Amino acid sequence: MKSSPHILVIGLGNTLRGDDAAGRIAAERVRQEVDPHRVKVIDQPGPTPELAAEIAAAALTIFLDASVDGPHDGVLTRRVEATGTADALVHQLTPAGLLRLSEQLYGGHSEAYAVTIRGRTFSFEDCQLSPEVARQLDEAVRAVRELVENYLQKGNVSTNAPHG
Repeated sequence: MKSSPHILVIGLGNTLRGDDAAGRIAAERVRQEVDPHRVKVIDQPGPTPELAAEIAAAALTIFLDASVDGPHDGVLTRRVEATGTADALVHQLTPAGLLRLSEQLYGGHSEAYAVTIRGRTFSFEDCQLSPEVARQLDEAVRAVRELVENYLQKGNVSTNAPHG
């Protein structure tokens, strides 16, 4: 019997820095909606080298994060390609850098996408999401759900970037 594809969703962000928490909050909502036998959801403050092994084992990886870039009124979905060198990985990991690290350590990586919510505030003084970002959480979860469903149904993923 063929096993189901393993899909990895990684929610990133600092829950003490306003809108930076959006990726982790959205990941928790995704966790409540997906089949845990097919989709593994991880949330943590930032990308770490240990994630390279998880990415290498997955058929599809989806990063959820907040950024200062992106559309003002929507969520951006984009494909992530492996970039960077081993030296660059030592100082700062990005989703693209994690894919490169996965290639270097494990000989490959999964297909990967980033679902990005444009944040408004990232200060330590504000531990709540801005109203604009709070409204975009459902859209981000919907974007992840679409990527997962497309992959499971068709064996591939298409992007509808930006969402909204």
